[in-house]
Amino acid sequence: MLWGALLSLSFTACMDIGPEPELCKGGDCEYAFYNDATIEVWEGDPEDGSGDTVLMGTHVVGGFNRVFEIIYTYNDAPGIDDDELTETVRFEVSQDLAGDFVLETEEELNDANAYFSRICYCIGPLAFPLRGRIEGTEKSSTEYEITADLEYEDRRGEVQQVQFTRTFLKANLDN
Repeated sequence: MLWGALLSLSFTACMDIGPEPELCKGGDCEYAFYNDATIEVWEGDPEDGSGDTVLMGTHVVGGFNRVFEIIYTYNDAPGIDDDELTETVRFEVSQDLAGDFVLETEEELNDANAYFSRICYCIGPLAFPLRGRIEGTEKSSTEYEITADLEYEDRRGEVQQVQFTRTFLKANLDN
């Protein structure tokens, strides 16, 4: 009985943490971009008994584009086991696209593989296509300023907001 209560508590902890429009209030964030990279998207069974196939997640692999990535790791909640939660925002543009860029149509965001992903021990990974506007300004060969006003529809059908203006620094892809 106690095990069931703990499992329920940890599941609830992951489900109740909603995205914060201003990222990184309660955790740590990394803002990076990678040259010679691409985003790989995978689908799978959410293991909820529905038999549905859903977008499960994204990751960055070697390729021919420039990938921008935010990794937001929430702080652990004291006293709750397995409450680890990580969210990512990823999108890519052609490396041939020098300087500034704007992505705002559904087609442009689809082509950019723009996704919000949530990874939690209790529910596994989930990925959601992003809609809205992303504007990038190249400050130097190692620095971009990205402004985004985005939204996605979560599993419950509720629209969630993701908004930020941040500096992304060039990083090396580890694979």
